[in-house]
Amino acid sequence: PRSKLGYGFFFFFFFVGGGGGGGGHQRQQRPKRRGKGLSFSESTAMEEWDEDSLAKAKETGSKKVHLVLFYSSRGFYDEGRDKDFTGKLFEEATSNVQFVVSVNKVDCEQQEALCKAEGYKLSSVQKKAALALYIGGKKKAWKGGKLSQLTEKSLGNFVDAHLPTNVVKTLYSEAEAESWLQRECGGSKAKAGWGLCVLFVDEANAFKDSLKFLYSTFAHKYQGKVSFARVKSARSFRTESLAEISKSAPAVVAFCNGQLSQAEVFPSDVTKPLSRIASRFGTWIMSFYGGKKCANMIDLGKLAAEDLRTLPLKTLKSLLQKNGRACTNCIEKEDFVKELEIISKRVVDKTEL
Repeated sequence: PRSKLGYGFFFFFFFVGGGGGGGGHQRQQRPKRRGKGLSFSESTAMEEWDEDSLAKAKETGSKKVHLVLFYSSRGFYDEGRDKDFTGKLFEEATSNVQFVVSVNKVDCEQQEALCKAEGYKLSSVQKKAALALYIGGKKKAWKGGKLSQLTEKSLGNFVDAHLPTNVVKTLYSEAEAESWLQRECGGSKAKAGWGLCVLFVDEANAFKDSLKFLYSTFAHKYQGKVSFARVKSARSFRTESLAEISKSAPAVVAFCNGQLSQAEVFPSDVTKPLSRIASRFGTWIMSFYGGKKCANMIDLGKLAAEDLRTLPLKTLKSLLQKNGRACTNCIEKEDFVKELEIISKRVVDKTEL
């Protein structure tokens, strides 16, 4: 007869989980749930961020403005508190904003470590997507309510609220405007590297909402290259060019080399919706890239040597290039001035003939 111990051992071994013939009842893991997550159109202009993208955005002094959506491609958004938020809705809300700021996304399923480092756990993002702004190397979290209620206006206000307050100078008089032009865009110590000053002439308190967002964001982006300012009214200005512009205000006008005579008005109605002017405004500003366009506005025949010496070195080089001169032996600024004096004399002589 078998002992009680033998039966007990046999029972334990066979039913609880022992030997190779076995097959005790093992616990099966429940498959992980997979939500629908967010999806975007194949033609989306949004870039997928990675660690390198984040590092560049967080560089101190970065002038580029980034809107970043942290989301999950497997999230349960259709069940959560913000169940009406979709990838399509976000694309529509940012379709025009993307011409002003960089719009990006991070799938935390693929970039879990990056999301966690920015304060977004995967488990949280799977329930509710998060939006953040990166400006000047710093992150600002969206606190404007449900993402399902995002609009172009609310996004613009979000960005504008975090821009430095001094990126657009407010001018109150004609003397201030002339001083600003000379200080920022005229002379050898001009702060605007492209020799370009952009002035918003406002007569109807139009400097707000999407228009303010557009103008201020570009002012931040092009710091050191282009100077931006705003004047509330120019109707009383004696300067004919400014007084004339004010008649069609609100308007945006670009001045080259600190000269009121070297002006170009933005060729679109700035009161139109962002969808109509955002892309055009960016293209217009870039047409002045590097200062070449402003250099081309200078009439050498009307400049004395003293005037040439007040121009930035980059402008002098552009003027030589415009006139087909390389000046390979030019080293100091005075060398460029002397070379341009020769060209200027020839221009004057031809005019007299």
